[in-house]
Amino acid sequence: MIDSTIIPIIAVSCYSFLLLAFLAAKKNPAINSFIAFLVIFTLWCGGSLLMRTQYLGMVKFWYDISLFGIVMAPYVLLKFVKNLVGMKSTMLDYILLGLCLILMAINTYNGMFLASPTPTVIANKTVFIYETTWLVVFFFIVTGAIIANILLILFGKNHSDNTPISALNPVKLGLLILFLGNVLTVVPFIQGFPIDILSSIVFVFILFYTLYKNKLFKLDLLISKWVIYGFSGLISFIVLLNSTSALERLLDQILLVPKDNQIIIIAVLFTLFAFVLYRFLELFINRIYISDDTIRTNILKEFKNNAFSSLQVKEISRLIVNVIKDALGLKEIYILLPDEKKDYFKVVATSNPLNQIDFRLELNNPLVTLLNNTGDCILLDDLKKLNAYKSMWTEEKKELAYLNIEYFVPLIDDDKLVGIFMLTHKNKSSKFTDDDIVFLENISLISSTALSKAQLYEVVYNEARKDDLTKLLNRKYFLAALKDLDKKRHDGLLSIAIFNIDDFKLYNQLYGYNEGDNVLIEVARILKANMEGIGICARYDSKVFACVFPNYDVNQTRLIAQKISKQINQINSKRENYKMKRITVSVGISTIPFLANNTTELINDAELAIYHVKRSGKDSIRISTGQVVKRNENPDEEVEHKAEIYSEYAAMIHALTAAIDTKDHYTYSHSNNVCYYATELAYGLNMDKDSIEIIKEAALLHDIGKIGIDEKILNKNGRLSDEERMIMQTHVENSVAIIKHIPSLTYVIPAVIGHHERWDGNGYPRKVRGHDIPLFARILCIADSFDAMLSKRSYKEVRPLEFALKEIEKNAGTQFDPELAVIFAELVRKQKIVPVIEIES
Repeated sequence: MIDSTIIPIIAVSCYSFLLLAFLAAKKNPAINSFIAFLVIFTLWCGGSLLMRTQYLGMVKFWYDISLFGIVMAPYVLLKFVKNLVGMKSTMLDYILLGLCLILMAINTYNGMFLASPTPTVIANKTVFIYETTWLVVFFFIVTGAIIANILLILFGKNHSDNTPISALNPVKLGLLILFLGNVLTVVPFIQGFPIDILSSIVFVFILFYTLYKNKLFKLDLLISKWVIYGFSGLISFIVLLNSTSALERLLDQILLVPKDNQIIIIAVLFTLFAFVLYRFLELFINRIYISDDTIRTNILKEFKNNAFSSLQVKEISRLIVNVIKDALGLKEIYILLPDEKKDYFKVVATSNPLNQIDFRLELNNPLVTLLNNTGDCILLDDLKKLNAYKSMWTEEKKELAYLNIEYFVPLIDDDKLVGIFMLTHKNKSSKFTDDDIVFLENISLISSTALSKAQLYEVVYNEARKDDLTKLLNRKYFLAALKDLDKKRHDGLLSIAIFNIDDFKLYNQLYGYNEGDNVLIEVARILKANMEGIGICARYDSKVFACVFPNYDVNQTRLIAQKISKQINQINSKRENYKMKRITVSVGISTIPFLANNTTELINDAELAIYHVKRSGKDSIRISTGQVVKRNENPDEEVEHKAEIYSEYAAMIHALTAAIDTKDHYTYSHSNNVCYYATELAYGLNMDKDSIEIIKEAALLHDIGKIGIDEKILNKNGRLSDEERMIMQTHVENSVAIIKHIPSLTYVIPAVIGHHERWDGNGYPRKVRGHDIPLFARILCIADSFDAMLSKRSYKEVRPLEFALKEIEKNAGTQFDPELAVIFAELVRKQKIVPVIEIES
């Protein structure tokens, strides 16, 4: 019969083999608990084996080791299952662990619960006799509670949703096999055979399969073929040692094989056994384990796919840092790329994001020249032997020493140096191997191509975003960036300052467009220098620049705008040959959320502030007042204020309205009524003098485009056809077309073009909605609609006042600004606005 010690020996060998292999794996909770499980099972089987062989005569010591493995096995299995399904340890787990350790400590000291067996020789065989007491039940209670907990997890629904139920099936099967293996030990014809140990081997490999199936580990192949040879030979020798006599009896007594042939047959059988075992282990290793070459090949393949799929230099740099650090285990990695002007190489990425390094290598640096000429990686120790290192500045050498740089990797693309990797030593302080250098060269080839492509894309992308002359953002990308900043501000501030160069057309006429371009370039330089680290700036129009200040209030913005304006004023002050016209700017400032609700209002308010500066003498800064600036509440001053409005351009506006009066008297009267309602609403909103003046002028001109509409359509009895309505709606564009030819009145265009827009976006001509409609246009919309309802037309009668007010209130939030509609109706009901009601003749 085969010696019963062969199974425990094989078990301990298998556990040790797996344990050594898993020590090389990347650790995670499931792997750590599996390693602990292997240790516990090794103690169990190894202690049992050494106890039964009475190794060194230390039966009690080996018994205690084995019992410790048996008692701790359920707890370690509980940890393994919990880690597998993503559950955390509870206080109960720690209590059960504490009870196991206490019971073991007491039992080891005095054998109270289960004393060590007494070896007794019966019929020339050593038998171990156990004496148990009722106190052993404590072991069963504690281990039973742990096993019950395991079963609740395996068959319950309290595990992580991320773990499929199928992942637990192998563990259930393994537990069943382990249970049957221990039950079968009491079956008479199996007694004496270590079926429990055999079942534990199967159970361990089932747990291993569970980890493998769920892809919870990745092992480096630290096991050479010689190790597999040795392990196969060891197992074969153990089997040979313990089964030779049994095979001889089988061949001699049953198969009747001659003595001379028995040795040959046994030798062939064990050679075949060793070969089969070796092939099994080799296949197992190749299937489960990943060789270092395979790992790096997979890393390179994955890195290549990721790097070539990105067009962002920062993202590719991050990928490079991560792949080199993970593959080689380096302390620090520095990536150097050329600056924008390509004057030097600077650090753009490191393996430690908090490690901001201001290190650069000039293009004429001897190290840069060497890397560019050779294209080869070089160790610092080898560099020190060359003249290139001796030619470097002392400070540069000190910086390299301070950064602990050991290795330089050039990035060559199209025979040109496009970047440099600087690497420190490995975490384990080992040297760079030939395989490491080959790996780095492959990374360098991929990185240089990917980075060159990304840098080219970023150049093209930035060129598309920038103004050709000033190199600032152009209008399109500035507006996109402004909206993006508005989305990110949450409840913060967002301010804008718009700089409009005064009399720039005259400047070009006086000195030529080349000098004008020089001024624009210099203004852009001043803006960029002052906005560094603050916000963004752009060339918004031909002679208009805009700067955005995230989280700056209007006063902080004004201080910076004043500084910029002073510097712009000094542009021509240093001319020695002849004195040129002083450059001045008119600046408008606004902010979200206090003065504007969105980016459209933000820009409109700042431009309106510029208009006020232009009218009051230019070369100044004005903060937009929006709706929040209070008027002087003195009644006498208010009358004087109203009298002042509509003075500067009165003659021109009167001429335009007189022209429409000759064609359609209703439009003339309607414009005057709208002017009255709109300005009164503006007063009710406590708007400032300049804003009210703009509203009045816009109201008088809002329907000026009707001069181009056929009188038959203007005075038609009954509803307009779809075609006629489309023609009527063109009066808005007609109005704008007329006004834009009068530069001094173009500031009223936003109000005129938007007075037929609706709050819900269903108006015309642009179908804008909500706060995207200029405030002055929203005011005109209410005034225009109110007067239309109270006026008699060829196709309708006069509507009652209360009807008109209810229509305004009913359509608040759909046609009209919901806040303005309520305020307007309240002003009318309080008789602060007196309706102009046409008396029917």
